[in-house]
Amino acid sequence: MLSDTATDRPMEQGHAPPDWLDHDARRLWRQLEPLVRDDEGARRRLAALCVAHSWWDRAAALIAGLDPADLAWQDTDGGLHRHPAVTIEDTLAADLDELSRSLGLEAMGRPRPRRTAIVFLDEGE
Repeated sequence: MLSDTATDRPMEQGHAPPDWLDHDARRLWRQLEPLVRDDEGARRRLAALCVAHSWWDRAAALIAGLDPADLAWQDTDGGLHRHPAVTIEDTLAADLDELSRSLGLEAMGRPRPRRTAIVFLDEGE
């Protein structure tokens, strides 16, 4: 999980998570902070990763509770739109991968089977 470069050294345990992290983000901070370099930039990226992961989990949980038909809808002009939580989850998954790599960690954006439900209505409907 750590980068192999000689200049990287694990952070000393005990760096407290920022006060503004939510409960889930703080828990992830405590798990990961010993694995990243001991510098301010790494701690900032770690905080960003923890927040993104917490929000990603929330979006994924919301999506899991939706009926597949609610993942997308067609507006009155015929345009198709994804549920906002799907867009948020996709964006955060990419952010998690990038932040994880920047910290020398394995990618964290966990793929999940998509229950895409884009319904194309026949003109007769």
